[in-house]
Amino acid sequence: MKDQHTDKRKDKSLAVFPLLRRLIKASRQANLWLLLACLIVIVSSPVSVYLAHILGRTMDTATAAGNDIADFWPMMLLLGALALSFAPFAFAATWFSGRYAENVLAHLRSLIATKTANLPVRFLETNHSGKLMTIMSNDLAKIKTMLTTDFTGVLEQVTLMIASLTYMISTDWQLTLVTLTFTPLLFLLLSTATKPLTRQTVKMQEAVAEVNSLAQDGLSGQVLAKSFNLQAILAKAFAHKTVGVVHKANKIAK
Repeated sequence: MKDQHTDKRKDKSLAVFPLLRRLIKASRQANLWLLLACLIVIVSSPVSVYLAHILGRTMDTATAAGNDIADFWPMMLLLGALALSFAPFAFAATWFSGRYAENVLAHLRSLIATKTANLPVRFLETNHSGKLMTIMSNDLAKIKTMLTTDFTGVLEQVTLMIASLTYMISTDWQLTLVTLTFTPLLFLLLSTATKPLTRQTVKMQEAVAEVNSLAQDGLSGQVLAKSFNLQAILAKAFAHKTVGVVHKANKIAK
């Protein structure tokens, strides 16, 4: 039984990659925008490391004793020129990834509308429409964030890590070794510390979905509620769910 549960967990974790492949295949017409954004990120990440190097050299020149101020201004001009030339690339990467995300979301909304129109009545009777709308809107918002920032963000972090690691090794390999030793420990501590926050966030989203479901049911069923004198019961249930949402939000804030 334990092996079966373990296999199910592995299947769920591995199912992420097939879903990503399906998402990319479903948006073939917009994949060019994603490719352009990724190319810009790959090129601009080493430039960011070089900008940091020039900034360090500039600060060293400005603060070192006995240096002539004339040595400072050429470094500042070079830093400013690189920063100005880097800005259009950053804007283009954001624009391309945003264009890609909007095209994919338009395709997903069309698919959702088609699937929703063909849902069986039995499914609609057992699932509140307000809860479905909340789940779909939250999922679409997460997908938009993933497509707009996460895709290129992960690639940027990887290329930036490679460029930074190369620069660090060429500068001081002993310090690089110490950094690589202690950084995973720091990430492990951060991951352990954020697990409760992630669980509370999921619980809060579920509670908000229930509140929205009750609100929509109350608005759409006002005639029935007044006919059977259910206003007080619905108001009490809505207030109880709202208090639960506030309680979960306070836990996240703490």
